[in-house]
Amino acid sequence: MTSEQRTKAFDDLFAFGIPIIIFAHGMPPFPEAIEMAKKHNIVVAFTEEMPTNLIDAMSAWLRTHLGPETTI
Repeated sequence: MTSEQRTKAFDDLFAFGIPIIIFAHGMPPFPEAIEMAKKHNIVVAFTEEMPTNLIDAMSAWLRTHLGPETTI
């Protein structure tokens, strides 16, 4: 993918108003991602964690910190 294609792809993605993008497995964010994130006020984060471990940890945190759930 060219730089221009990445710029358009991230611009299109961030236009949906997502609050954050997380790059995992030690992959640094593309410069185009940072540029378009600034344009759209999106948080960019990255971690050394494997994606599956990150998702598991985030899911556990959400289960613990969200309010109790009742099904009627």
